[in-house]
Amino acid sequence: SAVKNVLALLDDVAVATHVTGPMGLPGGYPANIGAGGVELRLPPGLTREEAVSINEKAARWDGIGHIADDGTVVYTSEAAGAMAELGYPVESIAIDELPYRGQQLLRLVDDLSREEE
Repeated sequence: SAVKNVLALLDDVAVATHVTGPMGLPGGYPANIGAGGVELRLPPGLTREEAVSINEKAARWDGIGHIADDGTVVYTSEAAGAMAELGYPVESIAIDELPYRGQQLLRLVDDLSREEE
């Protein structure tokens, strides 16, 4: 998906597709991508503000309470509790923590898979 979108950005002909996080918006949107830009292609009658609201509400189903202005992902209490039960206590993750948190998750998955053997 990312490669498709990057190639579309480099092309002069716009591609009608779906894109995640265009222009820093939460969630995914139908869009036209091409000539170095992204233009939302929302259904008739759906405003950008309504589409953002839908995606913000839907994120809770993925365990995301909200995303702060600096990009920090703040988890719902339910998601944070479930992750803590697995041995991964976390309430939020800032962008600069991603490499470290990724390593932690890989170790946890490795540990959990060994327990199942």
